[in-house]
Amino acid sequence: MDTTKQTMKVVFASLLVAACLPGISQAQDITENRGKPWEKAVSGNSEPNIRSGTTESGIINVEGASLTETWERTKTNPDFIDLTDQVQSNDDRLADAESRIISLETLIANAWEEIPTAGAASFTPTGSPTNIGTWLPAISNQTSDFVQSRTYDQNFVSETPVYERNTFTGETRLKETRTSTELRTLNEYRTIDVAQTASGGADGYSSWYNTGSPSCFFWSPSTSTVNSGQTFTQTSNCSVPQRRDIFYLTDGSLIDSNFQTQTGSVTQTRTSVGTKVIIEGIYKYNRIASAIDQNNLPFAGNYGNVLLKPCGPLGKEVYAAYSVVTGSPNPSYWVYRCETP
Repeated sequence: MDTTKQTMKVVFASLLVAACLPGISQAQDITENRGKPWEKAVSGNSEPNIRSGTTESGIINVEGASLTETWERTKTNPDFIDLTDQVQSNDDRLADAESRIISLETLIANAWEEIPTAGAASFTPTGSPTNIGTWLPAISNQTSDFVQSRTYDQNFVSETPVYERNTFTGETRLKETRTSTELRTLNEYRTIDVAQTASGGADGYSSWYNTGSPSCFFWSPSTSTVNSGQTFTQTSNCSVPQRRDIFYLTDGSLIDSNFQTQTGSVTQTRTSVGTKVIIEGIYKYNRIASAIDQNNLPFAGNYGNVLLKPCGPLGKEVYAAYSVVTGSPNPSYWVYRCETP
């Protein structure tokens, strides 16, 4: 706008100067043709009333009365009066031009009109989210992949530039930037990978694994049931602390984990040596045996397999089939007890 103003001033002033030039040229012609009026006032047949002399200090003295008379004759000279009128006329024209320039500047300054805007600019987020909610559903007890969501508040801003055009010059300029803000509540989502390892993988819990040493209390068979010095293998159903893990990841990053514990069971074996003391004897005929007792005793086959044969431990009883013993009852079976010879 400053450039436009300056241009208008120069143009307007040029026009006014051009309009004034004929008058100025005419005044110059009069001056050149007729000479300077004050020169005529002090030249010709009249003698100048100016005297000069040199004082001791070198200063020239001029009579004031002579100068006053010269000025009085000059200002009444028609040529001087015409020149003075011409100068005054030019001054008036310049003042009028200045007034017109000021009016033009005011007109230009007041000729701005806002250009209608097609529509507001789109909103864009600004600043950090606030009032961030909790991720739901909760991670606890989740055993397979799932999606979580949460809400948050976000400020948005829209900045629309507004332009205006000068109807006089056609110039366009930025008038202002109109800013609008609004607060929105939004949702955020994420997928949770539920895995058996911290790096991802299959869904759910990992397999149970031992976290301590087994505790074994009952070993079978007992060493007291195996002959002394005999090597054998014992087994036991033992208890052991166990654990399994589960991990929660999003975008490959671990965000949480959990685990469960239990007391598991494991079969353990070991090599042992029997401690049973064997005292050998022989089976002898026991006359107090009865059929009822026979049903509760181990069957040893024919009596020939046990009669007077080594046995143990002492006191052990079996029954066997019996055929004929002279002078003795003849039942089907007899009972034999392991006794010392």
